[in-house]
Amino acid sequence: MALTPQTIGLNMSHGFSGSYARQPDMIVNTAPLGGTEIIPFGTPLVRGENGAVLPMGTGNTGNQFIGVAGREVKSPAEFFNQNVGQYSPEEPVSVFQRGCINVKCQKGSPAIDGTVYVRVTASGNYQPGGFEAEADGANTVALPNAQWNGPADNHGVAELRIAYVGPVPTVSGSAGEDGGYYQPSVSEAGELTWTASKEGMPAVSSTNIRGPAGADGANGTNGADGAPGTAAGFGTPTVTVDSATGTPSATVTATGPDTAKVFAFEFHNLKGEQGPAGPSYTLPDATTAVRGGVLQMAAIADLSAAPTQQDFNNLLAALRTAGMLANS
Repeated sequence: MALTPQTIGLNMSHGFSGSYARQPDMIVNTAPLGGTEIIPFGTPLVRGENGAVLPMGTGNTGNQFIGVAGREVKSPAEFFNQNVGQYSPEEPVSVFQRGCINVKCQKGSPAIDGTVYVRVTASGNYQPGGFEAEADGANTVALPNAQWNGPADNHGVAELRIAYVGPVPTVSGSAGEDGGYYQPSVSEAGELTWTASKEGMPAVSSTNIRGPAGADGANGTNGADGAPGTAAGFGTPTVTVDSATGTPSATVTATGPDTAKVFAFEFHNLKGEQGPAGPSYTLPDATTAVRGGVLQMAAIADLSAAPTQQDFNNLLAALRTAGMLANS
């Protein structure tokens, strides 16, 4: 006869909302329920007046969360309403404040170490006071002292882990005065100084942190010879001298590539200043004792015959007239 196997279930459910999930390291305190609302087991709680607790919801912040309404065995208050575990106003509430407890997650998929949110503003079918596993803007607040401890079962119940007891204190205050700081600097001589970032800060003495000089290191090995450079070359140089006067100077200009460098030499103001005029001079007539100016004698035609006494006397007369021969 063949067997017909059946699957009863793959995962166990977490149980009922408000049930303790784990016994070790849990803290449960008792406080009266304030307000006028009836709350079911597994409701997030905040502190009310005179030590009472209130259901968390509209207007609350994550820092105000103090615990969860735990599930307890109670006597029914009425015959026809015994299926829903709940607390009525002024009843003592088991406030679960540390450890692991099962709660209903109304939205999202809880994951281990995931952030726990509580709805504080109604949106769609979701009402304030329910636990959720995803943020919904300003409609939800995160609980800083709680985390999810795993996924939810088929009924939406998941294990919630509360890290510590009570609300998270909010520390606020005005910003303190800027205390300033010191900016260090070190000179080449090794002098360490400190510069204050604002006035009124006490001065810090400088100090020299330079140690003694170390021994000279060994000489390094010679580097490889470099490649030969391009041979230098020169073009035809030029020289110019101007005719100006003044302080002598020279300008040398180099143009062209290194292989055909051309130098131009320009000399300026080499000409001296004009000197003063010399004294006037009158050329004297020549005498037998004084050199002087003479005139060019008139031309005498060449003789065609032997000279006579008269021709010779004419020559003497011409020399006297030109001043080249004295009269007596």
